[in-house]
Amino acid sequence: MVSGPGWMLKKKMVCSKRCARFTDHRLMIKKIYILGGISFSILSVMLALDLSLLVWYQNFYQSIQNKNPQEFFYNIIRFLFLSGSTALAMAVLNYVLEILDLEIKLNLSTLAIKKSIESKSYVVPNQSPIDDATLAAEKISSILPMFGFNLIKLVVLVFLLMLWAPNKLVLTVYQTTLVIPFPLLVTSAVFILIQTILASQYFPLLQRTDKLKRKVENKFRLTLLGLKVNRDINLGLKSYLSSINSLRKHTATKSFILSASIGLINTFSYALPFIALFQFYTVDVLNFGEVMKLSATFGFFQNSCSYIVANSKELSRGIAAIKRITN
Repeated sequence: MVSGPGWMLKKKMVCSKRCARFTDHRLMIKKIYILGGISFSILSVMLALDLSLLVWYQNFYQSIQNKNPQEFFYNIIRFLFLSGSTALAMAVLNYVLEILDLEIKLNLSTLAIKKSIESKSYVVPNQSPIDDATLAAEKISSILPMFGFNLIKLVVLVFLLMLWAPNKLVLTVYQTTLVIPFPLLVTSAVFILIQTILASQYFPLLQRTDKLKRKVENKFRLTLLGLKVNRDINLGLKSYLSSINSLRKHTATKSFILSASIGLINTFSYALPFIALFQFYTVDVLNFGEVMKLSATFGFFQNSCSYIVANSKELSRGIAAIKRITN
């Protein structure tokens, strides 16, 4: 049995190191929560500014229609204040997210190294857990706050579209009366569905193309390692260029059609609110300022949906990386 002052001193040193690591880990987690809370507060301010900007659209364009110089210049000053406040809030948010990214990387890297030590793979260099920690931190710190912000913003905008826009549009087509409930919201939903379908085809195409390019490049590098004669190197280079050209020809047409379709859909979406609301404006159900406010609301709605659709997969990659580290 081991005993004596030396053994007791060694035990105390081990305990103190473990306590220090535990305290540091708890402190790190506390910092992450604090930074997350600050980010949420800033995003709440940004949401309030966005909603104020939507109301501004109505007042500003109505002042133009009323030809009122006093209201016009007042709204110009208000716009500068709202835009400047939004820009300042975004700058502060980016600063906080940079610190949050660092804290999450440190926390996840610590967990990754601990996992490597426990699995006895730390003796052999294993970069995978560290790569997962970096990937997870980048996705969580940069995408998750904005993803949640746009999700909440989307819910608020749906409510505002239902509150501000007329609740039905009556059309007569070939002596048939069509009643479209919440026309602007229905139009938004249809185009978001189209964008989602196109994006689901476009992004996998880009990922598959990138994978094939990396495969061809890696094959070319491995080939170069075994070549010493210039003639063989030139032949290897020609083979590599031929493979790249074949790959581009294979994906160029489909990529062009999909990217052009997405671009045309996004461009046409600017005209959609005016098409949906034109009849209400002509019969004086909506004034010019209300039409412009609803158009801006529609645009905010489209942007939030596009962000969510475009970043869902990237956020899933970050969450999957965290699961690989923590499980």
